[in-house]
Amino acid sequence: MQAQSGCTDPQASNYAENAVENDGSCLYATTNYALENIVDLNANLEEISGLAFFNNSLWTHTDGGGEDKLYRIDTLSGEVTKTVIIATADNQDWEDMAQSDTHVFIGDFGNNQGNRTNLRIYRIKKSDLENATVVNADLIEFGYGDQTDFTAAPNDHDFDCEAFFYHNGELHLFTKNWTDFQTRYYRFSAEPGSYTPQPQTTFAANGLLTAADINADGTIALLGYTTAGTNFMWLLFDYPPDDIFGGNKRRINLGNALQNSQTEALAFSDSGRGFIGSEKFSLLPAKLLKFTTAQWTQNTMVSNTEFKQSPDFQVFPNPAHNFLTVKSVFNTGNIELRNAQGKRVLRQAVTDFSTTVTTENLPCGVYSLSLFSAGNIYTEKLIKL
Repeated sequence: MQAQSGCTDPQASNYAENAVENDGSCLYATTNYALENIVDLNANLEEISGLAFFNNSLWTHTDGGGEDKLYRIDTLSGEVTKTVIIATADNQDWEDMAQSDTHVFIGDFGNNQGNRTNLRIYRIKKSDLENATVVNADLIEFGYGDQTDFTAAPNDHDFDCEAFFYHNGELHLFTKNWTDFQTRYYRFSAEPGSYTPQPQTTFAANGLLTAADINADGTIALLGYTTAGTNFMWLLFDYPPDDIFGGNKRRINLGNALQNSQTEALAFSDSGRGFIGSEKFSLLPAKLLKFTTAQWTQNTMVSNTEFKQSPDFQVFPNPAHNFLTVKSVFNTGNIELRNAQGKRVLRQAVTDFSTTVTTENLPCGVYSLSLFSAGNIYTEKLIKL
């Protein structure tokens, strides 16, 4: 029997209780969120353009025309605590940072004119940043496989880029489309070399994307702003492998440039939390801000779920092997089981105060088990051995 597909996010307006496979159809009401301002940044960081957080440190750089340097900044005061010169790099237009376990990447792919033929990404060892003040970088060169016209068209073309992240050995890039406010998605190897990627897909961003990052649980954040000055963030989560736009796509409105300045950089710091850097906007200063996304993804991500224990709801044995029992004060409702990626792997009706659930065919790992009944939701972390 084929699993029923539909919207599997309980926060969505079209949540389908009987769906097991997420088909990417979830719809959400307008969501507004106020970023928390940490500190206004000093003048030397007024053109902040990229962020990366690792080893409990926040690193940044400035954009085109800035120095060929990375800066480690204090996450409370915004003060620069270390400066590292990238000796083999040139800041033509640095626009974003990404990171693997061992390296950071600087995206020198800003292309406001649309006529660049020297798009590149610099790869730097994290250990070098920690231990030295002058470092070298490996070079990754690329060109868009679908660009044939290199005539200069300032802010009037669709081959600009300011957003990327690293995942599973590849770099994932998102264009900043000035004319149609969509984004094209490219991916290619993170190893030094020269690449000509073709677009994977196009997404209606409804704005200009300026930064991207991926969380440890797979949540992707795409940051941007509109020409009217509205700041926003897209959250992509519970998507199938190799199809990041095939799952949930939720837009979060973050206010406007008068509140946040111009949002240009983003980095997750841990599961569901992170930092945003905004460059100077008119007379408003550059800012370091922070955010959290757990309130929107916790219903589908085990790692973010706040597990609610109650005498009205019991799950045993836990850890479980082939079977488990769910007891509650309710004799109707539904039981759902989600894996660590937020994918719903089991749904079962409750017809008595005690329900047996078969788990023998599930892979070992951590799950969230939820009981939905009479308007109540009870959730408990489950370990399958």
